[in-house]
Amino acid sequence: MKYCTNPACDPTFLYGESRTVCPFCHTRLANTSSGQTRPATVIRTAENIAMEMDEDIHREERLFEFAKTTWKGVRYHGRIAEIERHEVFNSKWHKFFNALFRGEPFQLAHQTSEYTIRIESIQEDYPTEVADVCLYGNYLGRMHVGDEVEVDAKDLGNRRIGRSVYNHTTCSVVRPGLQIPAGVIRILVFFIAFTAISLVVELFNLIRSGAILQGIVAIVSLILPFLIAGGILWYLIRALFRRE
Repeated sequence: MKYCTNPACDPTFLYGESRTVCPFCHTRLANTSSGQTRPATVIRTAENIAMEMDEDIHREERLFEFAKTTWKGVRYHGRIAEIERHEVFNSKWHKFFNALFRGEPFQLAHQTSEYTIRIESIQEDYPTEVADVCLYGNYLGRMHVGDEVEVDAKDLGNRRIGRSVYNHTTCSVVRPGLQIPAGVIRILVFFIAFTAISLVVELFNLIRSGAILQGIVAIVSLILPFLIAGGILWYLIRALFRRE
């Protein structure tokens, strides 16, 4: 009689002499009289299955790349270890210059809310990588310590400012509320500055060419009669009210 030498198969199941390979796993069969030791039967209990599932989960977690460079900046995939919240009252000009020079979004609320979250890498034993990310807006109650998050951040000076947050624990996108991104503020300022410089250059060219003087004379000649008539009418109305 012959048996299968594969530990995954049942070694107690015997086959006839005419067979050479196992019909299930196609492993070469061995004779029971050859003196080879049969492999021990592996019994899988519910506890072993649970341990194997945990090992599979940890193996998948180890595949997560903590920091990945993208066209937006850096994407962090990890677990929240700490959350700190800070609120200050800044004037509109203060928030405007923070958005222009520091990259902070312009918050429409009276107070400026700032969060600092510490993200740790997901490992089997203990985290080996840590990153702090600054978030601006209202995130209260939508992120907690222990949540698995994915944050797109950008390095600005000595800080990492978060652009978008996805919470894998709740399977939801965490939004900061109503605010104006710093990029929009910078584009508007650049457009206004470019328009103002263009107008100044155009005005200088008109003055240098002398055409602006002719334009001013034509405008004054057109508006002056209306100004005179309006002044006379205003004088008459004031005189009538004074008599009363």
